[in-house]
Amino acid sequence: MHRRIRNRADASPTPPAVNPDIFSRLLPEIDVACDELIRSGVRIPTRETVETMTKRVYDNVVNKYPDMADFARMYDRYYPYVQGEKISMFGVEIQATGAFAGLLAFLLLAGFFFRRRRFRR
Repeated sequence: MHRRIRNRADASPTPPAVNPDIFSRLLPEIDVACDELIRSGVRIPTRETVETMTKRVYDNVVNKYPDMADFARMYDRYYPYVQGEKISMFGVEIQATGAFAGLLAFLLLAGFFFRRRRFRR
């Protein structure tokens, strides 16, 4: 259940859309991070591993596309209730440091477990 934002004065008037352009920038870096995890033999990533990989993906995306830092700040400002929430997926639980970091962690875990499932067949 989502908590309502009480004061949207500092938030953008409309939610920032995670459109195909944003995903086309994020997914190549997510793919590289997932491939690294699989090559290193990780079966279930730890919270520290996910947080480290999320930070690395964020840094790489922001270095390639400086405007993504502005998008991440706007995304975090619009969804402040995600700050500090626990994100749990496939038994891996992480603490979100912001909405954009939570999105990256979710994409990283989803990509990792999808690849693992695909490679096991």
